[in-house]
Amino acid sequence: MIIGMVFFLAGFGALSLIGEWNMLVHVSVSLVSIAFALVNVQTLVTILEMTDDADVGRFTGIYYTCFMGGQILAPILAGAVLETLGYQYLCVYSFLVAIVVLIMLLFVRHGDAKPVMKGTCWRP
Repeated sequence: MIIGMVFFLAGFGALSLIGEWNMLVHVSVSLVSIAFALVNVQTLVTILEMTDDADVGRFTGIYYTCFMGGQILAPILAGAVLETLGYQYLCVYSFLVAIVVLIMLLFVRHGDAKPVMKGTCWRP
């Protein structure tokens, strides 16, 4: 997931520096799209790896609540940036949000795969 966030930063960083439409826009948008695929696929898996079987429902609910809350808040915040600063700052806004996400992601320590004992499906 960290690789995906680095792609996000590279894509949005490049987009925020581009002054006019050129081929670099296509490359940057492609980087952001690849990054979204890398991060989105792994988020729920990481949450499920961090919990035991008894708490899967609770953590899944928290995950989806935060995910949907972000989908509600992001357009409001992006609209405020658009109205006050203009279109050229939308990618800067996205770049800053990606930095915040990367910082929070660096604190995740329990999403690593747990070893399975030989001959069983039980994880210690």
